[in-house]
Amino acid sequence: MTNEKIESSFRFDHYDVEEISYHRNLDANFSKNVKTQFNLKMDTEIKADMAEAKLKFDIDINPVNEEGDAPFTLKLIVSGYFSTDEDFPKEKIKKFCEVNGAAALFPFIRAIVADITRTANIPVLVFPLLNIVNLQKSMDQND
Repeated sequence: MTNEKIESSFRFDHYDVEEISYHRNLDANFSKNVKTQFNLKMDTEIKADMAEAKLKFDIDINPVNEEGDAPFTLKLIVSGYFSTDEDFPKEKIKKFCEVNGAAALFPFIRAIVADITRTANIPVLVFPLLNIVNLQKSMDQND
């Protein structure tokens, strides 16, 4: 099988970390039962020529310990940039960006969260895996 048959004409070009904000609550204890709570916003921008798209994740992470305190807060804004070939169906770009683009971008977001918490000398937070299809459906319902 040649690469022409399996390579997508929807491409992940690069990503940018637009914002990182970390705050440690020194009064809160870390326990083994810290629960990860997060708010996630996803926004898609398609350029007028429909050949390039931007997918932006705005994530607020607020883990809670057994006492109900947040040992830290972390805010990230990460954008992924995507492009297509001329023959890519224009009506599919937004959906591809939100599903395939999110699936391509999210491993970088998970690595960023793990690196920040590791560097902050706190127990490493491994951001949970997400069901991207359900995330996209949820975002559609909220629009």
